[in-house]
Amino acid sequence: MIRNNHSSSIIVLNVGKQDPNQPPSADIRRMERTMLYGLRAGDPFTRLSLGSFALLLPGASSENAQRVMERLFRDFHSMYPRSRAILNYRIYPPSTGGEIEKEASGR
Repeated sequence: MIRNNHSSSIIVLNVGKQDPNQPPSADIRRMERTMLYGLRAGDPFTRLSLGSFALLLPGASSENAQRVMERLFRDFHSMYPRSRAILNYRIYPPSTGGEIEKEASGR
């Protein structure tokens, strides 16, 4: 998405569990907390469903968005080392119509 000659990336983040029968509610709250502390004040995010978030990173290229997500995942696992959450995301980069998919798993 480009507006006023500034590119922005949209990211869809999914939080899941290794056991699909167990709801990931604690890990969802933990990831929400990680994003509140780890994103800039102007980087809005919202919950899409029980285990999904959408983030908008204004002014971020797809490379910068990937670095942001790597930092958030690192912060999440640093703050919650016992979490067994499965985290994955898709970056919808500015104006390409394509997507980049990355996945990281908890321990």
